[in-house]
Amino acid sequence: MKNKDKLLYVSAAVLAAGSVAGVKTTTVKAAEVKQANVNANSKLDLNKASQEKQAAAQDKTAQGQIKQDTATVQNTQDQIKQDQAAKTQAETAKTEAQNTLPAKQEAVSSAQTKLDQAKNDLTQTQAQNKDLHAQYDTTTENAVHTAQEAEKKLDQKVNDLTGQVQTAQNKQTDLLNQRTSAESEIKTNTETLNNVNEQLNKAQADSAQAQKHFDAVQKAYAPIQNEYNAKKANAEKAATNLKQNETDLAQSQKQLTDLQTKNNDLAKTVNDTQGQLDNANKDLANAKTDVSQSQTKLNDVQNQSNDINGKLTNAIVKRDQAKSALDSQSENQTKIIITPEFNKAFHKWNDNHDPNYVQWTPENDAEMVKELGALSKQEAEMNHFEHNAKDKEQKIDMMHLTYEQRLEANKFGINLVNQIRTQMGKKPVKLTVGSLKYANDVAKYYEADHPKDSFSNGNVDGSHPGHDTKAINKALVENGVKPGMGGGEAGYYGVWYGDDLYGHSTAYINNMDDLKHEIYNAVTRWMFNYEQGEWEHASIVVSMQLWDNTNYKNHNEEDPTYFGFAIMANGPYNGNGDLGINLETIVDNTIPGNPLSHPIDYNKFNVKDVIPTDTDNSQAGQVYAAAQNEVNNLQGQKNSLDGQIKSLHDHLAQSQNRVNDLTKTINDLSTKLSNAKTEQATVQGQIGQVSKHVDELKAAQPALVQARDNTAKALADYEQTHATVLNDYNSAKSQLDQANNKLQSATKAKDEAEKVLNQNKAKLANINQELAAVKAQLADLTTKLSER
Repeated sequence: MKNKDKLLYVSAAVLAAGSVAGVKTTTVKAAEVKQANVNANSKLDLNKASQEKQAAAQDKTAQGQIKQDTATVQNTQDQIKQDQAAKTQAETAKTEAQNTLPAKQEAVSSAQTKLDQAKNDLTQTQAQNKDLHAQYDTTTENAVHTAQEAEKKLDQKVNDLTGQVQTAQNKQTDLLNQRTSAESEIKTNTETLNNVNEQLNKAQADSAQAQKHFDAVQKAYAPIQNEYNAKKANAEKAATNLKQNETDLAQSQKQLTDLQTKNNDLAKTVNDTQGQLDNANKDLANAKTDVSQSQTKLNDVQNQSNDINGKLTNAIVKRDQAKSALDSQSENQTKIIITPEFNKAFHKWNDNHDPNYVQWTPENDAEMVKELGALSKQEAEMNHFEHNAKDKEQKIDMMHLTYEQRLEANKFGINLVNQIRTQMGKKPVKLTVGSLKYANDVAKYYEADHPKDSFSNGNVDGSHPGHDTKAINKALVENGVKPGMGGGEAGYYGVWYGDDLYGHSTAYINNMDDLKHEIYNAVTRWMFNYEQGEWEHASIVVSMQLWDNTNYKNHNEEDPTYFGFAIMANGPYNGNGDLGINLETIVDNTIPGNPLSHPIDYNKFNVKDVIPTDTDNSQAGQVYAAAQNEVNNLQGQKNSLDGQIKSLHDHLAQSQNRVNDLTKTINDLSTKLSNAKTEQATVQGQIGQVSKHVDELKAAQPALVQARDNTAKALADYEQTHATVLNDYNSAKSQLDQANNKLQSATKAKDEAEKVLNQNKAKLANINQELAAVKAQLADLTTKLSER
């Protein structure tokens, strides 16, 4: 019986003892209650005594059964110890214990059932006592709890030991199986070794017999052995010599072929390199010639540039002197100053004859506006109108300007235009009787078309806003020019009449000074229109772009150009009066072959009567314009020569680099050619040596063939004469070699069989050692179980 059975009996005894103690405690408490109320509790005391007596009897019976079962458990444990005394009875003891244990457990279970019944009865009694009494003694409950905890711990320990026993027994079973397998393998290995020993003994006997036979044959072979070996050696040597000669011949012939191929390649390299070298030398000579010619041309252009620079310097001095003379004659006159920066930038974007000209595109429009806009703003802020007291005294009526008043206004306006043109390198325009009449006619027809609306509305039908082409063409025809063939119109529109700051209607232009001020505003607005980023009107003023007056055949000349100011006014209507100041232009480009030519009827357009303008100092202006043109022409030539010089310098640098590159190429090719020729000479020498060696090998071939044949025949004849002895010797030698090989194999097999046998014996020893350890472990566990 296991120790768990013993534990159950002990726990039952503890519970029974607790029950008795509980009954006694309850009895004392009941007596105390009885003293308080005898009549009420007398019946309960009788019932309590009866229940306590019955529980005590049941507890006594249970204790007796526990004692009996405890003895049975002890006997079972003694039996387990006896069964484990010997190794051979270990499994039997295990089986017997396992078979006996269920019966004992059943007995314990029966006793436990009785004990549980007693506990139930006791519990019922205690519950009744609890209902009768207010106090409850927990001593018995604590004792039962302590006993139950001890029972759990002991159960766990027994289970752990039982598990260890089972594990050890499983390992013992596995080791016994391994031992059986190892013993079987040892038996097989022993049988194998015995068989191998038998084969070894037979091989030793066969080897000894073969050796004995060989020794007997050796006696007959000894007298001819030396001579036979010599003949055999001679034959082998002759065959070897022939084979070596054939090998050397084949290798030498291949080497000769390779050398000839290499020589051909080198010959091609020499020819190709020589050709490249000849071409490079020709290119070098041409490059040097080009350098020399370019240098000569550069010197010539440099001399021309130096000459032009001298002329330009003198021309600038003359221009500056002419400008000073013109300025000195124009004191107290309204002047428009053009800075060199604006002049250069304007030519860049508008003069297609300028060497720095940039063609306008939508992509570079922003760049143009930025550059010209900044400079135009600077020009506009720098220039200002000079008022004239005498002009202020001259009253005018804008609705009824006289011819003289229009003439004076035109003189002033043309003077401003020519100031600008001369500073920008353009010839002054002419104010003639014809150009003045044409301008006045344009103004007349504008006023007729727009009596009560802005002149900027264009044609009456609303077409061509900004320009009344109907009025312009009508004036052109009346003045001898075909419609649409004018030189362009620059318009400026405003008001001459309107409300002042106080809301009173008034005229803004009342005298000649007021009118000239508006003309000044028109010209400066056309030239410096930075606010709108537009300079087409400025191009009309200076005859550039679409209005270019450069001569068709001679670009250093300008076609005759005639300007006039069309001054127009209307109203007042609706409290306003409109003003128009338009620059009308005619270019005389009637040259045969010019596709833009538009003939002029000079009977209608008077160009002979040039009107001298007041204070315009035409002679000084023309001198200045001519000087400025000379500067411009020389500057253009200088720019062209500077461009040629730069181009020639660049070309010279490229040519010199070409010379340097070719010189290096020639040096490299010369080195390559020299190396190729040297290597070719070496290869040709090797070809001679190898060819000679091939001839020698070929010459030696017949003698070597004869020597091989002779020695082979001598060996064959000798072998035929001594065939019996040689055959017996060779047969005995072969048999001896075979017997020795078998002996060697049998010896090796024996060593291998012994090795395997020893390995399995060692394995068996390890198994037996582990079995002994497991046996000791089982004995120890059995002892621990018996102590529980």
